[in-house]
Amino acid sequence: MMVSMDDPAIGENDRLLDIHDMDMDVVTSDQYRKLDTWTVVRIGLILVTLLLIVSGFCLLAPFFPNEARKKGLDDTQIAIIFTSYQVAVLVMSPIYGMLVSCYSSW
Repeated sequence: MMVSMDDPAIGENDRLLDIHDMDMDVVTSDQYRKLDTWTVVRIGLILVTLLLIVSGFCLLAPFFPNEARKKGLDDTQIAIIFTSYQVAVLVMSPIYGMLVSCYSSW
């Protein structure tokens, strides 16, 4: 059953929107911001730096507990060492985020 837009059974708030009556701004691909070469290099350097930091911590994790036990540390002290890294990341991430947003030129 087709319902006309002029049907009195349809309330004012229930009227269907006609797609041809809408003012739609069409975004073309030319309007998107293109990344220049230096921006791509900066993003690449940030990603490589993060990869090295995380991989360094992940490579240390399997070997450190055995070496720490040889030095006389117990499991609680080893857990505190690993937890301190995560706490430092948790505390410093918002601070670095604010600094980046304040001093970035993007």
